[in-house]
Amino acid sequence: LPLAPLQEGLLFHALYDEESPDIYIVQITLELEGPLNTPRLRQAAQQLLTRHPHLSACFLTRPDNHPLQIIPTHTTIPFTETDLTHHNPTTRQHHTQNILHHTRNQRFTMHTPPLLRYHLIHQTPHHHTLTLTIHHILIDGWSLPLLITELLTLYHHPNNPPLPTPTPYKTYLTHLHHQNPQPATTAWTKHLHTLTQPTTLTTPNPTPPTTPPQHHTQHLTTHTTTQLHHHTRKNGHTLNTLIQTTWALLLHHHTNQNDITFGTTVNGRPPEIPHINTMIGLFINTIPTHTTINHNHTLTQHLTQLQNQQAQLLDHHHLPLTTITNTTPHTHLFDTTTVLENYPL
Repeated sequence: LPLAPLQEGLLFHALYDEESPDIYIVQITLELEGPLNTPRLRQAAQQLLTRHPHLSACFLTRPDNHPLQIIPTHTTIPFTETDLTHHNPTTRQHHTQNILHHTRNQRFTMHTPPLLRYHLIHQTPHHHTLTLTIHHILIDGWSLPLLITELLTLYHHPNNPPLPTPTPYKTYLTHLHHQNPQPATTAWTKHLHTLTQPTTLTTPNPTPPTTPPQHHTQHLTTHTTTQLHHHTRKNGHTLNTLIQTTWALLLHHHTNQNDITFGTTVNGRPPEIPHINTMIGLFINTIPTHTTINHNHTLTQHLTQLQNQQAQLLDHHHLPLTTITNTTPHTHLFDTTTVLENYPL
């Protein structure tokens, strides 16, 4: 099968520096309480792969450098068990953290399927830790809770699971393949034609090192969150527009540029594909958000301007970032990005 736009980018990063940590490996950990039927859990993991065969894909590059994803006829799920029930709590915790760290930092070989693995750790007879490690090239954030829900449903109902027949990921790739790129290219060319320069916070590095991200978390109070929702609803804006406008103003403050561009991750799920919101796979894409800061405008005017610009580009989110960038005279457009995550948990 061909690759989705972001899959091509993730494959490039995975092959660009095979010695450094792969920061696009995702790890989900579940704490399971109560008696566990391990063979049934392993079977559920295998059934999940049967339901969604594209999750067993590997990625190859043809001699003309054109990438392909290959779906094997059958793949056995990597499922490892570790028994820590005879250790004391401190030792169990230490071993568990070592296992999670090792599985998270163990790179996948992109041409060897599947790019996911399970590890089940038995803490006590009634407490188990299950970790799923999977490459981001197979799945996006919206899909993760769907995946876990299906896994647990298959565990509880191994013979007749109450799950709908999944829409193949190939349906989405076929939809992308049949899109006429010209309207999208024209729309992005029109949107970015006034772009004077990239918006960057750092000095461009042609060979940037691959380093794991650092995290800083800031929680807003319930009162502040309620006020933000009230403000956006009252003025016909979305919370995403508010976050993006705030980020644009912050970039303006730090760069002293009025012409602001940054990346935005969009969910990339075309509504015309039936059951698109229940499909599991990688649909997201990163696109530029471009807006102008006008000191004569109010905050509300800036919000309205950006939201209107975004609405005009909704049908063109599928275009690869490299193609969008090629509509401008610049080799890159931004070095920061925003994403609003609102998943069906």
